[in-house]
Amino acid sequence: MSPKDKDALVNLGNCHMSLNNFEKSVAAYHDALALDPSCVMSHYNLASAHHAAATTTTDEATASEHYTAAKNEFLEAIRLNGDYADAYFNLGICHQDEQAYDQARAMYAKALELQPGMSEAIEALNELNKSTGHS
Repeated sequence: MSPKDKDALVNLGNCHMSLNNFEKSVAAYHDALALDPSCVMSHYNLASAHHAAATTTTDEATASEHYTAAKNEFLEAIRLNGDYADAYFNLGICHQDEQAYDQARAMYAKALELQPGMSEAIEALNELNKSTGHS
């Protein structure tokens, strides 16, 4: 693999993700972004890798760092493509994981505004409202 091949690096990151090797996937997506900083999918994938790393570590400080990085990368994907419903949805999941429920609700609502039939967002919003007593 050429270190100058963004697509190969993204594929490598995807392989590491499928093997639950999140730190290596983070590194591969970082390398891909170094070659093409405006690649929306690389930002989204990097955010997903950080989120997965955050949810699987037992170290609170490391989890916090990964959540922050995940949110920043989802926001960058959104900045590059403001209609990216999946990025809004997954940003909502990050907020919900950190118990920032109002922010999570807002992200789920934005995802549904962009993609009204998004079943994952409907389910997440309904579950969040039910678990927090919000109607």
